[in-house]
Amino acid sequence: MLPCSSSRHRVVEGRTRSLLFLVFCLAALRLAGPAVPLPAQTEPPCALRAPDSGEIAAAVRAYLTAVTPWREQEIEVVSLWHPEGVQVAAGHAALRVASRARPAAFDSIWLPVESSCGGKALAPFWVRAEVRVRARVARVTARVPYRGVLRAGDLEEAVVEIRDARADYLRTVEQAAGMTARRALVPGDLVNASWVEGGELVRFGDTVRLVTQRGGIRVSVPARALQCGRMGDPVRVRNLQSNRALKAMVTGPGEVTVFD
Repeated sequence: MLPCSSSRHRVVEGRTRSLLFLVFCLAALRLAGPAVPLPAQTEPPCALRAPDSGEIAAAVRAYLTAVTPWREQEIEVVSLWHPEGVQVAAGHAALRVASRARPAAFDSIWLPVESSCGGKALAPFWVRAEVRVRARVARVTARVPYRGVLRAGDLEEAVVEIRDARADYLRTVEQAAGMTARRALVPGDLVNASWVEGGELVRFGDTVRLVTQRGGIRVSVPARALQCGRMGDPVRVRNLQSNRALKAMVTGPGEVTVFD
């Protein structure tokens, strides 16, 4: 009987220990409370400052250089306005105009300007800029009719204020000479690229007028152009009446002249 009683005692003692261990674990969990998550790592906020008018003007000039044919040194920002309380990233803010549309005029331009912090763009703010552009361009000095040819003697180069922000003016007499006017031009007109066309007045394979000047006599016969040419260029042509190849000078649209 003693061995059996001893075995039952050991079993009861083992169960009691297990039960006490379970109770101890549950109490420990209650005392620990719910798990507290670690705070997420966040980037430090950007330091901000008021923008400088010089850096805004530089951003405006860079924008106009990108969307118009004018160079940065030809662009002057006369005045700027922006709302009070505007702030940009501290340090080198890298301001840029958030637009690539060409303005219609230079006297009053509204532009969205933005800066970035940590690679992220901050909310843009609006700027009103008054700009003056002065550049050297080609100007007409004599009346040129519709479909007339601009000759070097009808042109000059002048430094003028550019008022039409949408215009693309030719800069030199060399660029404009030999062009054909798509509209009548008068002295003082700046040579807008959209008002003229094609420098080549004679094209290969075209039938042209072959003019011969002998004294006061002017004779014109048809010829085939063997080369392309601008005003004043020497080109080879073939007389369609005699089938002879000749060298002549381009003197007008579809016209070449042989001078004796």
